[in-house]
This record gives sequence, C-alpha cells and structure tokens, in this order.
Amino acid sequence: MEATKVGLQLDGTRTLNYSEIRVLELDAELTDLQQQEKNLEKQIQSIQSQLSTTNKEFKDQQTDLVLAPMTGVIWSIDSQPQEIIKANQPIIQLLNCQNLWVDAFINETDANQLAIGQKAEINLDNSSDVQWQGQIETVRAGTGRIEVGQYVVEPPPEIASRQLPVRVATVRIKIDRQKNPRIEDFCLAGRSVNVRFLK
Repeated sequence: MEATKVGLQLDGTRTLNYSEIRVLELDAELTDLQQQEKNLEKQIQSIQSQLSTTNKEFKDQQTDLVLAPMTGVIWSIDSQPQEIIKANQPIIQLLNCQNLWVDAFINETDANQLAIGQKAEINLDNSSDVQWQGQIETVRAGTGRIEVGQYVVEPPPEIASRQLPVRVATVRIKIDRQKNPRIEDFCLAGRSVNVRFLK
C-alpha cells in the first residue's frame, strides 16, 4: 500500500487503477515532448547559425564598386564572375594612358643600325593627322624564338603562325609627352602603327 501511494509498480500495471496509469503515461509523454523541445531548440540554433553564414556569403557575393587609382583602359580581366578572390589578388590589368610606348618588331640585322635614345615618328594608319614623336628605350633580340605568352612582348601573329625561328628584334619606343600635347586623349592599346626611325 505504501509503495502504491508513492507510485511504485510492484506487480505491473494491474496493481494501479486506470487514472493512475493514465497519469504515468501522460508523464512519460510530457518528458518525451520536453526532450523534443530541447532538440528542436538546438536545431533552430543550428539553422540560425547557417542562415547567418549564408547571409554573410551573400553579402560578399554582391557587386562592389572598384575604383582605379588612375585613368586608363582595361587590358585584361584576370578574375571571372563567381570566382573566389584572395586578398591582394589582381582582378584586372589597367593600362596607364599617361605612360605610352610602341613595340616595333623588326629584323635583327636592321636592329644593329638603331641606338638607344634615337628619335622616331609614330604614325597611325598612315594618317598625317595622327602622329607622335618618341625615342628608342630598349632593343631586345630573340622575340621570334620565344614561346608566345611567355613574355609581355609577343611577336606579330604573322610571325608566330609560321612556326619558324624568325630572327626578330623588339624595339620599344617611348612616346614623348611634351611633343604630344593631346596624348591624354590617346590610349589605343593594341593598335598597329607605322614607325619611322630618324637619323
């Protein structure tokens, strides 16, 4: 009798009446529901953490305004959309229109007649209206024998397509800004020009 009063089952459920058995069942169900509530709270916290991480990644994926430190033209785009970019990784190559030069590809035998500092005239499409003055900065031989893409300076396509060890020299001509007052308007990167070396 004492054990029955405190809820102990000595010989199984037949020793308890229906109301007492129902109370024990409800008690067990309540314990299960409380445990489920705790589990759901943990799941909610986990989902909220994932949501916070997803929101942060979403903000990082949004378009940002990139300001260049100078005026120029984009030469190449080094990063693709949706690509993960590391810190200090370049995304574009920007050409400074205030620092202009021309790479002239000539035969190595003709390059022997040129000298650093020699004056040159640069003409765009044989037009007398578009002409600049410059001087030779460097003369580099062996351009036709290197792999295309190995250096910034590349031989013209008609030379590279021949697959022959053509002896070509690259003459870099620095355009003189003082003698070209409207040079800030000129940034025709990659254009072909005609070069005439002055004696």
